[in-house]
This record gives sequence, C-alpha cells and structure tokens, in this order.
Amino acid sequence: MSEENIFDKYNYIAYPVTILDFANELKKAIDDYRARKINNKEIQEIIRFYAHSQPDKLFDGAELNITVQRICGKKRIEVINSFLNGFQQRL
Repeated sequence: MSEENIFDKYNYIAYPVTILDFANELKKAIDDYRARKINNKEIQEIIRFYAHSQPDKLFDGAELNITVQRICGKKRIEVINSFLNGFQQRL
C-alpha cells in the first residue's frame, strides 16, 4: 500500500471481520469510485489488497464469493472483475 494508507484516508475497514462487513466495504468503495471520490489507481489498490489479504472472503474457489456477489450486485461485480483482470489467486 502507499505511504498514506488509503483505508485511513477514505475511512474503509482494511480487515473486515465478517463476509457481510467485507462485502459492504467493497460496495462502499465501488460507490465512491463511481461517484469519483476515488480514482482508478485507488480502487484497484483496494480491490487487489482485499484479494491478497482476504482471499477467503472474496473468493469461493475460482469464483467470487456468492455473498459478495449478492450484496454488491451485478454492476459492482463487473467493476471488481475489471480490476481483478490479470490477478492470479494463490492456491
């Protein structure tokens, strides 16, 4: 992560405890992105940080977690997938 912690800067939780909290943080970040409160680099940093630090909450096998999909919705999932393009999950 960058010198100035993006999670502190925008008041996101870096390590949500539950999948529901996790999905809601992703939803909030993507809504901020769509409202142009954060830029491409920042949203990618957030999504990739979550993918690296909490893959068990983001992924279910090779797919995104069904709870994340349901809470975030189709359009937000498209954004997540766009920024995960080229990301390889560790086995």
